[in-house]
Amino acid sequence: MIESKRDFCTHRASLIDKYTYNEKHFLIKSTFSEDRDLVSKTEYQYLQFDSHNNWIKRIQHGTFYDSYDSVIANHHNPKGDSTANGKEYNIQSLSTDTTTRKITYY
Repeated sequence: MIESKRDFCTHRASLIDKYTYNEKHFLIKSTFSEDRDLVSKTEYQYLQFDSHNNWIKRIQHGTFYDSYDSVIANHHNPKGDSTANGKEYNIQSLSTDTTTRKITYY
């Protein structure tokens, strides 16, 4: 999947998820937008692989944005410290998570 779009009927907004993959088909970036306003972005870094080339350890770096004209956030005239799609955003929070998994082959 490279894109998913849902209509948020209460506010007449479209919610859009986009996914980017590398040449090995591993997810490297996902974004969530509300009517083209960036809400969050997660970037993935793969650290370890098993003997079948499946990832067993990865880091997710998440960034959450607060758009000045977002329907959900509904903030007015913030001082933007990041830009995307030609708009200014305030970075609301950052997160880093590590996922480790064990795959059993039969």
